[in-house]
Amino acid sequence: MLARHAWSLHAIDGFAAAAGPGSFTGIRVGLTAIKGLAEAERKPAFAVSNLRAIAWHGSGPLRAVLMDARRGEVYGAVYTAALDLAQPETVAELGVWLDGLPEGEMEFVAADLEPFRPALDGSRFALAARRQTPRALAGAVGLIAAARLESGAGTDPSLIDANYVRRSDAELLWKDR
Repeated sequence: MLARHAWSLHAIDGFAAAAGPGSFTGIRVGLTAIKGLAEAERKPAFAVSNLRAIAWHGSGPLRAVLMDARRGEVYGAVYTAALDLAQPETVAELGVWLDGLPEGEMEFVAADLEPFRPALDGSRFALAARRQTPRALAGAVGLIAAARLESGAGTDPSLIDANYVRRSDAELLWKDR
């Protein structure tokens, strides 16, 4: 891709990747790649939450972001229009998460709203705004990271870590012997 656009690796000011929640392997591969590139080029690295990247696509003052976490649960968080956390990222059953959301005008943002529609329709948020985002979040991750770079923020690549929100199956099933 660099050659196609006649860029050199040295011309890149910083590196960014999605930090999760999501696929454990995909997150680790993406973060490892940017950490290696950033370290080799002595450039800053940025880990951006997938939930924040979804919230970037919203337009409401409060954006309730959700992703299917499997096992009957969702990854969820509430962000402000400035993409600051208004309610922390968590993993919970959808009904429990909806019950814990703050009062006020809320826009629900997700890459796929269909699985959540029945629960939303049966809740106090039945009339809330809803926005479906693209499944690919790379553009939002890049723009969020670019804004952080422009503001002078930067992270030492060695300090970046995944944002799993929930422990892996291996950790959940691990038993001390």
